Amino acid sequence: MRVGSIAMAILLLGGPSTAFSAPKSAPPIPSQPSTPQSFTMKRIEDPFGNCKRWYTYQGKRLPCDSHVKNDAENLRPLLSDLPPALAELNEYQSNQRVVRNLAYVGTLGVVTVVAGLLISRSI
Repeated sequence: MRVGSIAMAILLLGGPSTAFSAPKSAPPIPSQPSTPQSFTMKRIEDPFGNCKRWYTYQGKRLPCDSHVKNDAENLRPLLSDLPPALAELNEYQSNQRVVRNLAYVGTLGVVTVVAGLLISRSI
C-alpha cells in the first residue's frame, strides 16, 4: 500500500522522467581547468635527531660524524699518524656502545620494577 502511494506521488508531481532528469542549463565547460592556489610547506627541522658536529681542517668545515651515527668516524683519517689519538677514538666509540647497552639494561630494570609493583598490588 505504501509503495503504491509513493508511485502515485511521483506520477502526480511530474512523473519519473522529471524526478531524475538532469538540470536544463548546465554550466559551460571551461577552456582551462581551475586549480587551487598552490602553497609551499615549511621545512620541518628535527630538534632531536639531527645534531651535526663539525670540525675545521685546513680552512674547510667538515662533518665529524659518519652518516650512520655520531661516532666521530670522519676524524679517523686525520688521526691515522697519531696512535694515541686513534686509541682514544677507539675507546670513545667502544664507550658509546657500553653506555647504550647500559641504558637498555637500566630501562629493562625500571620496567621490571614497575611491573612487579603493579602485579603485587593486583594479587
